[in-house]
Amino acid sequence: MEHSEALPWSGPSHKWLRNFLKRHKEVSLRKPHGLSRVRSKVTNEQINEFYKLLDETLQKLRIKNDPTKIFSFDETGLHPKCLVGRKIIITKSSKHLYQPTVSISGGHITLQLAISAADNTADKAPLVIYSKYLLRNNFTEVIPEEWRFATSESRYINSELFLSWFQESFVKQCGRALPICVVMNNHVTHLNKELIDFAKKEHIDMICVPANSTHLLQPLDVGYYHLLKQNFANLSVALGYTGMKTVPKN
Repeated sequence: MEHSEALPWSGPSHKWLRNFLKRHKEVSLRKPHGLSRVRSKVTNEQINEFYKLLDETLQKLRIKNDPTKIFSFDETGLHPKCLVGRKIIITKSSKHLYQPTVSISGGHITLQLAISAADNTADKAPLVIYSKYLLRNNFTEVIPEEWRFATSESRYINSELFLSWFQESFVKQCGRALPICVVMNNHVTHLNKELIDFAKKEHIDMICVPANSTHLLQPLDVGYYHLLKQNFANLSVALGYTGMKTVPKN
């Protein structure tokens, strides 16, 4: 070059990165999940305070060593945007990659579920919320009687549906297991006077995780729902290859 001129730096090269990963086996290259700014501001102090309160509550109830009496419940949504299946093999010369998938009959579906620290999900009946129409009777015959189905104009859970599920499904199936401790988020649908009064009467302690921290502290969000959605996505892809256009409610 005839004159010295600083060139723009574009970061390490691919070769440098490959060699770096070879030298440092303890690290790997992974794709991160998107995280909103408010969630990224959750502090260690908030997390420590939550676990301190949880530990004190479990000791007070004398159930710290009984995982069948420690529950978490939360809801999630199944919708067309979550239907992304596994990777597939394709020629390097191909510029565009497409995969047949199917949409969900009736659109968005909400699932409300409870799970114990003992991974005991079967006895705590889920609530499935559709936007308009429920399952036909000939489909419900093969579904466990404990399962509950409902409709909501918004397709999401609301205070009325949550309270009904909590009283008629969750608590009834706890049987004589009370007292119990429930970990949940502080969403408006979960917190109202009627629910809190009912929980006190039934000897149920409810602990809310700190705001915007469910991606770290809510067990269903952290591990369970991720696997559920991935398996559902794989199913949608498999059905897409059969020529089906929608995943029916049943």
